[in-house]
Amino acid sequence: MPGGGRSGCPSSRRPTRRTGALRPLRRGPRGPARGPPPGRTSSPSRFPCPSLPQSTPSVRSGARSTGASRPTIGGPNRWGCSDREGTMGRHHVRNATVAVLGTVLVVAAACTPTPTPPTGPVDPAPPEIHDVRLVTPRTEAPVTATLRWRISDPNGDALTCRIDLDGDGTHDRTISPCPTAGDLLVTYRTAGTVVASLDVSDGTFDAPTWTTDPLFVTAGPSEPFDITLHFDPATAPEYRDAFAAASARWQQVVVDGWNPEPLVVPAGFMGWIPAFDGAVDDVLIAARVVELDGPGGLLGQAGALAKRASSGEPYFGLMEFDAADLADYAAAGELVDLIVHEMGHVLGIGFNWVGEGRVDDLLTNPTYNGPAANAAWHELGGTGQVPVEDQGDVGTRAAHWRESTFANELMTGYADSDERLSRVTIGALADRGYGVELSAADDYTLPAPWAGAARRAGRAPQHTTPVALLPEGMLKG
Repeated sequence: MPGGGRSGCPSSRRPTRRTGALRPLRRGPRGPARGPPPGRTSSPSRFPCPSLPQSTPSVRSGARSTGASRPTIGGPNRWGCSDREGTMGRHHVRNATVAVLGTVLVVAAACTPTPTPPTGPVDPAPPEIHDVRLVTPRTEAPVTATLRWRISDPNGDALTCRIDLDGDGTHDRTISPCPTAGDLLVTYRTAGTVVASLDVSDGTFDAPTWTTDPLFVTAGPSEPFDITLHFDPATAPEYRDAFAAASARWQQVVVDGWNPEPLVVPAGFMGWIPAFDGAVDDVLIAARVVELDGPGGLLGQAGALAKRASSGEPYFGLMEFDAADLADYAAAGELVDLIVHEMGHVLGIGFNWVGEGRVDDLLTNPTYNGPAANAAWHELGGTGQVPVEDQGDVGTRAAHWRESTFANELMTGYADSDERLSRVTIGALADRGYGVELSAADDYTLPAPWAGAARRAGRAPQHTTPVALLPEGMLKG
């Protein structure tokens, strides 16, 4: 049998060639790299191999060489070569190829590889917890935090999570089946140090437990959240009542006030805003309804004009509407919903989401990445991140929830009857640092997948022209 017929490299097997599998030998101190000289072997610590046969060399068909012409040596050989662990010495090479590529001598050997152990079912093992944490931008009570976790099971078993939200040793929530990447909303209303813990069971092994790092909740301001309306004198009483109803609705949602902010507005600022000189507690909104361009044209403009340097929350904003358009909304019974919607923008919903880094995949499939709104979205049965409007122009796109997904949710960019203020919208305020009341949300469920798209088809978006923030400190007096 050629090559000695030893076990390890059966002589009946043809050597294979693999692109990229050739390994160059080390270059010597002079001249091109070369293998061991005839009759010598390298030291045992450096892959000991017998010398290459020097008799009857042959040049293989198709062999390529640059530089000096040297043969490619072939023929049956037996090498006992050691790797770093000394394991290759048990294998015997049936056929070796030495090729001159440029000035580098390359040796390729076809060997029987070490057998791969057979694969089978993964041994039973308990679930694994990779991370559990409380996420919130706010530390003053009330704090709306998002509990986030990542878990897995090596056997792919269905898992059950039990969650202690306040560290008192009692499980407040049980989730089964438990998602491998999950989240939920929790509110801490009083000052103190809180932790949450999660244990995961597959029904077989003892459940591992993970406790979060402590969250230090401080006492917040004792006063409620206030919206002050600063009307143009010409605004009709019926519109003032609608503004008052809208502000009362948001004061149910945002329940914790901010420290007063000084503001000086000169008379006639922006052409019509009445003078103001004092402390704002907590948001001042200049408002008016006036003839602009008639029905069906510009609805108006709304947004924040000034924000707190410490937290980024607006404290001065503007809402201006076309009287002709508002008359149409009043006739349809949608006037208060419209003003609640636009006031939400003044508070920061959709306000500069892109500039603040809250929108991912802006050009293809925009989604909102804030943790609290996403936890509320997942409560509704949503997957991935909250879809953001991908249609319309400036003022609609990337500044509202997606109409084709949410339909009659209050903060989509298209008006609907019976609009609902969901926990997703309240979560977006919590992501900004507001102290919110999640229970103030309206009852809301996601519509069927086709319903929102059908409602949006052929309809113009509802939006005002966004206003720009004033330079910081401009109205500080």
